Amino acid sequence: MIDIKDVCSFIYQNPELGFEEFEAARMQKQFLEEHGFEVKFPYDGILKTAFRCEYGNADAPTVMFMSEYDALKGLGHACGHNLIAAAALKGFTDCAEIMKKNNINGRIILLGTPAEEGYGGKVYLIEKNVFSAADVALISHPFHVAGIGPETMGISHLQVEFFGKSAHASMAPEYGINALDAMIALFNAVGLYRQQMPKSCQIHGIISDGGKAPNIIPDYTCALFYTRSHVSEDHAQIDKDFANMVEGAAKMTNCTCKLSNSSPRYESSKKNSALEKVLAEEMTAAGMNLETITQRLSSDFGNVANILPTANIFFPVSPDSCPKLHTAEFLKAAGTDFAFEQAMKAGSAMAKTAVRFLSDENFRRDVAAN
Repeated sequence: MIDIKDVCSFIYQNPELGFEEFEAARMQKQFLEEHGFEVKFPYDGILKTAFRCEYGNADAPTVMFMSEYDALKGLGHACGHNLIAAAALKGFTDCAEIMKKNNINGRIILLGTPAEEGYGGKVYLIEKNVFSAADVALISHPFHVAGIGPETMGISHLQVEFFGKSAHASMAPEYGINALDAMIALFNAVGLYRQQMPKSCQIHGIISDGGKAPNIIPDYTCALFYTRSHVSEDHAQIDKDFANMVEGAAKMTNCTCKLSNSSPRYESSKKNSALEKVLAEEMTAAGMNLETITQRLSSDFGNVANILPTANIFFPVSPDSCPKLHTAEFLKAAGTDFAFEQAMKAGSAMAKTAVRFLSDENFRRDVAAN
């Protein structure tokens, strides 16, 4: 019989990219089934690496725990999603045990949400109406400190392609149309635009295909850009301005262009102070020292927070250092016993918050009114 640490270690040691997390989902399914729960996996007609498990009365107040388990390309679990899955399992099973022991009327759902890292798994689940079953949703995330997650930034995932005409760069350059010139012009335009860009916004990008050889004028280039903002109106404006820059760079160089979304847009999140207040109390009771978190982050969690009360709690992965997300240092820390112990504290805090929501009508009213 496997335990939560076995699941966490397996996911960490076997990283899978978004929409490919079959083994991570199967391990969570095995754990849940060994503890007496029924699991829908594959989640037919939803997403092939999503899963759903529930306990309790479907006609009662419902709390959803969200699990993440996808890895980063080239960096494994340098975002610690193995720990997010572990905390969700802890929260769900602890809550179920308390409900059973105290005869609490309610329902809890553990939802496996794949592909957070740039692919928007939760956005697809929203489109399938999966979250309509819940009254609130809870999740946790490893970080370098403990605290309540900040308001996330909205993010657009944009792919830019320029199309030109190849020619020999030395013998016949006049016959070429340089797609790399268009891409460089775009990056220069973005650099200049930052001077006038709304202060709530960010733009950053990479060239994923810049040509094949120095002596061949590139007939094709491709780049990936992220635009971000806390403010929906500002975000819409910079996306519009960015599209104009793409077209302008193409016209300057006689290229054609294509601008597309490489994945669904993540929305900026909404805060729920009533839910976060109780979570903070339970985190403190679990022995976590909370700090104010102000860093700017983006997640498909924001889309969920726009349709129902939601909260994200952060927990540290190291006792004496501050490794940052998406680094080799964070990857190393995410596999330690300390990080797992903190994930268990986060899971416990979520479980006790869920129990309070199910059993306290005044708390439910405060959360709904927030």
